[in-house]
Amino acid sequence: MSLKFQNTLLILSSLPLQAIAFNNSPVFEWELTDSIITGFSERGGVITGYNMSGSDRKSFIYLKSSDGRWSKQNLDTFDLDSSNIYGVSSDGSVIYGSYKSDSENVRAFTLTRKSDGSYKTLKDIGTFYKGNNDLFIGNSEIRGSTYSGDIIIGKASSFEGVTSVPGVKPAPDEHAFYAFRNSDGTYSQLGEITGFNSYRGKRKSEANAISRDGNIIVGSSDDGKNKYAFVTYRMKDDSGKLLNNYSQMYSIANLNSAYSMGDNFMYVVGESNSGHAAVAYPFREYHYPGSNTSTYGWKSVDLGTLRKGNRGNSVAYAIGGSDDELVVGQSDTDLGVKQAFFSHRTGDLSFSSMKSLGSLKKGNTGESIATNVSSFYDKDKVVYLVSGYSETDDNKKHAFIVKLLGNVFLDPPPPPLITSGTMSPPMITDPGSVVDPDLEIEP
Repeated sequence: MSLKFQNTLLILSSLPLQAIAFNNSPVFEWELTDSIITGFSERGGVITGYNMSGSDRKSFIYLKSSDGRWSKQNLDTFDLDSSNIYGVSSDGSVIYGSYKSDSENVRAFTLTRKSDGSYKTLKDIGTFYKGNNDLFIGNSEIRGSTYSGDIIIGKASSFEGVTSVPGVKPAPDEHAFYAFRNSDGTYSQLGEITGFNSYRGKRKSEANAISRDGNIIVGSSDDGKNKYAFVTYRMKDDSGKLLNNYSQMYSIANLNSAYSMGDNFMYVVGESNSGHAAVAYPFREYHYPGSNTSTYGWKSVDLGTLRKGNRGNSVAYAIGGSDDELVVGQSDTDLGVKQAFFSHRTGDLSFSSMKSLGSLKKGNTGESIATNVSSFYDKDKVVYLVSGYSETDDNKKHAFIVKLLGNVFLDPPPPPLITSGTMSPPMITDPGSVVDPDLEIEP
């Protein structure tokens, strides 16, 4: 299987709508100077991002109507001048981002889509703690959601593992969280994901991706000595009913960061300890032939870099396709700049060498990064939509969307099958947050 470009990287203000909607509609009339795309829903019906003007960021939402035309919705930012939209749920029902609160903290928010297609007023999701004044303490940031937005994940300020020092105001770390949506559209109190082996000491962690059904979360955790990619699983009771909490963290092969997972949860992508983009998938390993005793583990493959001899560094930020077959990210190049790449799966755990997506700068000499990928079939060909941002000739960053097509009908190899039982290690539940009672954590 090989891929070709339908469109090279283009600034969105001049990108034909055909590149997204595949019809003969007029060109976009978007003014996305210094812009970055942060997310789009399946088939590109909702696109989110922000424009940068000096130190400020202005978020945008573009919506596609039934006739294929696009409209821009301005964002209410709690009467403040700056906001960041980080993404949208796959079904387009929930948009999430952050804003600066009255207390000067960065706080995560959600927007819920109304029946007319627009989005409701922003709602602050809060943090792990409230002070005596009933105000939330610290920062929060949403990194992802389930397909329908009923569970969100990210990171927020936590005092767990922080030791009380007399006369010194404690400084929180950022810990991975999850939250479930309530019937009124708000979200529950943030739940904190415990560390490896139920570790409750000082650490930093972030949840970066959640499966479509919400059963699996991946991210990274750093205890100051080592950084590991982690996976955590939604808990069940004895009858098999899903609970609204997650297990402790489990490591993922040799990855130190996990940023995305495929729709089938057969692959997780991120960065390995070698500093290269990596793909991992789970397996069950039996202790000896014929044994019913097995362990749960991961295998991984190093994707290398865009440099000769695979020198330098690279990171995989997203994986997409009906069978989790296309990986995108950013890599060092022999040009001395980092550029967006893609790699496609050729077997259970084998991927093609990286291909550069180039840049918007003359001679493909600028920096670029690919952060999102989705796919669908157009007649007899699979279509991939890859988005990110790129440096331009005026040294600004512009959002791009590029369409990749398979040269022939694409029938990628199926993901590996795990037939030796359920893919779950022994579940150790999160026992709940443990905070030094002597800490004074008022704002």
